[in-house]
Amino acid sequence: MTYTIQILPSFDIVGICVRTKNAPGAAEIDIPALWGRFFSENISSLIANRASDDIYSVYTDYETDQMGAYTTLIGHKVIGTLELTDILTKTTISAGTYYEFDSSGKQPDRLLEIWSHIWAGHYPRKYTSDFDLYEEVKSDSANTKKVKTFILTTDE
Repeated sequence: MTYTIQILPSFDIVGICVRTKNAPGAAEIDIPALWGRFFSENISSLIANRASDDIYSVYTDYETDQMGAYTTLIGHKVIGTLELTDILTKTTISAGTYYEFDSSGKQPDRLLEIWSHIWAGHYPRKYTSDFDLYEEVKSDSANTKKVKTFILTTDE
């Protein structure tokens, strides 16, 4: 599977989150439930100062690596400061070198294929901030036109 290298500055994402892990009965339940909540509670409408309507699914606060617990946050990139509520959480995407994979296609199958490849590969990862970027979202992730997956690498 091919990837491109992207040098990204740090930026903030605000949304809702869940703590999960890649174990049977965990992430495959927790993350779809988080997506359901994101849309059913219209979380986007609560996020002021959105840079765009693009949606980010961020994987951060890794306990160890992909085998340990981590936090998934679904939200939007924000510009400037934002007063957080009891519902909203903020995380910062670390500046650095990222591997970018094209994850466009039938969802969630294509994302699962990409992440399975990443987990099986020997990519030098920092395990601090990885994310999926959903561009041009219409009403849910199944209607996404373009999806990209970014993993923060230790390559400099």
